[in-house]
Amino acid sequence: MTYSWSAASEAARSHFDLSGRAAELAEKSPQPAVLLAHGEQDEMLPVAEIRALGDRLRGAYETHQAAERVTVNTFPHLAHHLDPTAETKPAVEKDLQLFREAVSAWYRLYLLQ
Repeated sequence: MTYSWSAASEAARSHFDLSGRAAELAEKSPQPAVLLAHGEQDEMLPVAEIRALGDRLRGAYETHQAAERVTVNTFPHLAHHLDPTAETKPAVEKDLQLFREAVSAWYRLYLLQ
């Protein structure tokens, strides 16, 4: 499948390009907190790309002593699509629980201040 990029979709892609905007984000005061939560079985986006994005953001934030505001959590048994109606394996259930806990902790730390 080939996607044809329109001017609007190009603008959206540019706006959400966290890697390309890492230095710009790091210049903000305070730097926006970023949570990257990713399933290692994701068939759409390799986990290595998420880790690289986290490294790039942390590197940019480090110049402002704010690297702790970038959090990367990966979950070994989660894929891109989660089907709540499907029977899941215990390892997936455990990762889902860890995901919920990670998101809850991040929200408490950065959004409930």
